[in-house]
Amino acid sequence: EELEDIGAANGKPPAKVPAVSPTTESQFLSFLFRKVLRIVNFRIDAICHALQLPKEYRVTNQIQIALRFLLRHHIEALYDRHVDHFVLCSIYAICKVMNVKPEVTFVKLIDTYIAVRGQELGELACQRIVRQICLLPDSAENFNNGQKPIGNIIDLYNRIYIPKMKKHLLYSKSLKRQTAVVSG
Repeated sequence: EELEDIGAANGKPPAKVPAVSPTTESQFLSFLFRKVLRIVNFRIDAICHALQLPKEYRVTNQIQIALRFLLRHHIEALYDRHVDHFVLCSIYAICKVMNVKPEVTFVKLIDTYIAVRGQELGELACQRIVRQICLLPDSAENFNNGQKPIGNIIDLYNRIYIPKMKKHLLYSKSLKRQTAVVSG
């Protein structure tokens, strides 16, 4: 199917402009999604390595699965937020569910994040990423005098991440299998 050019209104013969096919759009979105996942997987690996998480736990695989689930089923969670917010939330959640030892706390996770990403972004930018997070997207109408509610990574985890991911974290078959391997 082709669309007619606006030039026809100016007395010129209409030029045929190819319409964007749904497959072109889906190919672009697939490409974009793969790029985001590649970057996210690199960050997950770097943070997990810095946290010295045991390889036999296969925590990174479960974190990647959880993040892919979030991106596929709750993409709206990313509105007005940085993907690193959900990388950190996923690392924390999976480590909690799998009962990873040594325990991963938010303090340890934030310090590790700043150490790993601070070289690239700068410490101040990393501090802002974990401490100044919009808790409601722009479209939300619950602003106080035009101010968006701002919180930290723990607020985001409790208010946004857990409500969206609770079912996945509790009922994921691969997560249950891997947790059984770790605790067994």
